[in-house]
Amino acid sequence: MKKNIAIGICIFLIFTLALLFNNGWKILVAQSPMPPDQKKSREIAEEYLLNSLTFRFDGIEDSLKLVDTNTLKCPYCWEFVFEFQCRHAGYGNRTGMMLAQVITPHTARIIVEYGRVTSAIMDKKWDMMAQKMIANLSYKPSGVSIAYHEKALIAGTIAMIALILIVGVIVFILVLKKRRRR
Repeated sequence: MKKNIAIGICIFLIFTLALLFNNGWKILVAQSPMPPDQKKSREIAEEYLLNSLTFRFDGIEDSLKLVDTNTLKCPYCWEFVFEFQCRHAGYGNRTGMMLAQVITPHTARIIVEYGRVTSAIMDKKWDMMAQKMIANLSYKPSGVSIAYHEKALIAGTIAMIALILIVGVIVFILVLKKRRRR
């Protein structure tokens, strides 16, 4: 009976070590993905702008350019500033409205925190997320998504440490049992 338990523990230990040393640790930390870097965050911001109602209505794709990138105080947080032109004045989906036929320049400031757009303001007066005019611009990054992702990273780290401790305890028990038999 004891021999079967020892064999079972050894098989488990060998499997665990093989998993860890064969890039299996990626499975353990897959629950806490690495946050997007600046390049990926820029792509997220640009995609958000391209799919915004204002840009989709009459934005001129060739006019779109990134003019500034600001690193914010929180980790994995950036503000991307884009400039582009539209064929008509106004914001959002203007279907059915009387529109002035004039090329209109726009500046969009999009904040991405941990891969999520948390603020998108156009020309300091149009909230692209709420699709409405804003009276006073006083945005501060929320930090909500940051707290969530930090907890996920911590949980992944704790899980990895727990697994290593369990394996260590099993090895320690096996060594003690072997010494007692001698």
